[in-house]
Amino acid sequence: MSGEVVQQEDRIIDVVGSSKEDLLRVKDLKVRFKLPRSTVKAVDGVSFAVRERESFGIVGESGSGKTVTCRSIARLIHPPGEIYNGTISYNGRDILAMSDQELSQVRGGEIAMIFQDPMTALNPVLTVREQIQETLEEEGAIGREEATERAVRLLELVGMPAPKQRLSEYPHQFSGGMRQRVMIAIALSRMPRLLLADEPTTAVDVTIQDQILKLLVRLQGELGMGLVLVTHDLGVIAQTCDRVAVMYAGRVMEMADTVTLFKDPHHPYSMGLMNSVPRKREVRDRLEPIPGNPPDMTDLPTGCRFHPRCGFATDECREGHFDLRKVAPDHYSACIKDLR
Repeated sequence: MSGEVVQQEDRIIDVVGSSKEDLLRVKDLKVRFKLPRSTVKAVDGVSFAVRERESFGIVGESGSGKTVTCRSIARLIHPPGEIYNGTISYNGRDILAMSDQELSQVRGGEIAMIFQDPMTALNPVLTVREQIQETLEEEGAIGREEATERAVRLLELVGMPAPKQRLSEYPHQFSGGMRQRVMIAIALSRMPRLLLADEPTTAVDVTIQDQILKLLVRLQGELGMGLVLVTHDLGVIAQTCDRVAVMYAGRVMEMADTVTLFKDPHHPYSMGLMNSVPRKREVRDRLEPIPGNPPDMTDLPTGCRFHPRCGFATDECREGHFDLRKVAPDHYSACIKDLR
């Protein structure tokens, strides 16, 4: 076997890492949704670490569990959903063990989140000034004049034209890209150390998407934040992230630095994703889509969850369970072909 085979607990620790530079550690996270007639295992044993000042991407098809993983970090899973296993450690503190008071100090402060659709995330009956000031006031005593000044500076920071004038406007008066900038300004209002961005460019066109991604990269560098970016778009990952976890049906299939993943993907699902998107400087007659469809999350296949769509699948793939294994330094794959 060419892959590194170790006991499960040791393997999880190896994937997560133990560096003092780690800002976030997610270990063996499991999240389920109990429905009247079935249970959805949305996240099933996910582990990864995010280092200080690092951009970490989570990519996968719709329903892969990436958004649930992101929301779990901020403990935003509500019934019928529940986190029923694992640990989420931020700066050495267990988020899942925090009291509501401790969580309120961390969430929105040290950890902030940008949601997919700013039109639904923003309050339509409050002005931008009121929504930014509401977040600022959570810090403690702050005067109205100071709050207004800080709100203007935040809008300037995210590149909002005429920020002072736009404070008195409502979300419906902004374009999709401008609303997303308002969301980013609110998220940055308390200078977080970790920013969670859940599909932050889904609701905007390609031109605005590029602007938003460049803005996030610039702000991360200027403010020294860690960034977890959730997306289904490999182009977004290539443009933004240092490392990436590829998710499928609730599990991480592969994890590596972004350059390595694009140049040398190991898992057949990662290979399929690469083959299904156009690339610069590469001429192909046609793209190669991944055959079949993602599984029903209430009726998951046995063994490797990708095996019904995989051209490399064997009987062992249909029966076994394969956790991430190290295939190269800082490169992990959950495919049996790496273990032979």
